[in-house]
Amino acid sequence: MFLFGNAAPAYEAETGSRMPFRGDRLQTLRKEAGIIQADIAEEIGVRKDQISRYETGTSSPTPDGLIVMAQMLNTSADYLLGLSNVPHPGAEPEPDPYPELSATEREMIVFMREYSATSQAGMLRALRALRDAWER
Repeated sequence: MFLFGNAAPAYEAETGSRMPFRGDRLQTLRKEAGIIQADIAEEIGVRKDQISRYETGTSSPTPDGLIVMAQMLNTSADYLLGLSNVPHPGAEPEPDPYPELSATEREMIVFMREYSATSQAGMLRALRALRDAWER
């Protein structure tokens, strides 16, 4: 498991901000493992609502908290930081469930996931309106 050692302080000194953290990945892995927020909070010594802030992207864990979470979820700190796309290092990669999607289609999905369900519904309505206008 990658423990970033001096990378976090160097990143913070260079950019003036904390290392990026992928709260969506924390939430997904936590739910897949059947672990509740309170369990992670107790393990890293924070309140449960702090884990919620990590998952929603309003806060980032400390380097020590990141390491403990990665160990609990059988993942790497790299994955939780968005530096790797391999959730479980050493495990067999899962086959792509949608091999027919083009790179553009995948980019659209990633883009849409950054928004709430309400915003996604609005964007889908706008795309449908554009499609209908082009088909005329």
